[in-house]
Amino acid sequence: DLDAKLGPLMMVVDKTTGGQGLGLDVTLYYDQSDQAAMYAAERVREFLQSYLKDVLREKLNALGLNYDEISPPLKVTVQNTGTSESVGRMILSRLLPYFMVLAILTGAMGLGAEITAGEKERGTIATLLVSQLSRTEIVLGKFFAVLTVSLVSSILSAVGLLIGVRFFGGGLAPLGTHASFSLGMGDFAWILGVLLPLAVILAALVIIVGSYARNQKEASAYLMPIYMVIVLVGIVSMTGGVSFAGARFLIPVANALYALQEIIMNEPQLQHLIYTLAANIACGAFLIAVSIRLFKRETILFRS
Repeated sequence: DLDAKLGPLMMVVDKTTGGQGLGLDVTLYYDQSDQAAMYAAERVREFLQSYLKDVLREKLNALGLNYDEISPPLKVTVQNTGTSESVGRMILSRLLPYFMVLAILTGAMGLGAEITAGEKERGTIATLLVSQLSRTEIVLGKFFAVLTVSLVSSILSAVGLLIGVRFFGGGLAPLGTHASFSLGMGDFAWILGVLLPLAVILAALVIIVGSYARNQKEASAYLMPIYMVIVLVGIVSMTGGVSFAGARFLIPVANALYALQEIIMNEPQLQHLIYTLAANIACGAFLIAVSIRLFKRETILFRS
């Protein structure tokens, strides 16, 4: 039963007329919004076309009959049961998490490097350190500035993408299907809830790298490997080729990408959301503590 999610495929086999009653008509029903079901349907179709033909040939040979003379009709077809909304959500689940996470990182990298390594390069950080503000207050101020910019960047990226697919996303739907792109307010609330701890992680990470780097060029060099790793993880999540479940949702950044996919597909699992939020909140708190500790060490801030 596809509606009950008991399996990715449902197969119906009927006998057809012709070929001395040996003909078969096999129909595979699948939900095209489920990428695993799409792959499974195609593989099962190819297997059945070859296997059933061989079985019929063997049975006819055992009866002393020639398969080519009788030519029993054998038809294997696939039929999509997915709705336009489910297809649209599938497309959004592949695109939206990747671009939102990437927007958070690029937004954090731009401002974060400027207000840490950039201030070192200009020599203005010394003036800031002798002010009445404590080191903790300085770091938290920079952190919240980077966090705000990164979240705004991510939200604007999501809005732009949603507008784009709403008007021009028809071509993204698989051939022969129609996609309807819509998300509810509950979806947006959960998306923001998952993105916030992730933005904390990336903002704190950029602050740490910027505090350690001697100038913006060095900060960019240190941040580039982080950027490439996140891009790679995002691309892997878009392909859907890696199974992500259970304790894997304790892996920061990657867990957010897959949790966002589940939310957009309207299939959120409470355990996965709890793992994601707990892991990312803990990781974010740790990185904030590290950034404060680094800012209190002048040997790091003024290293030559």
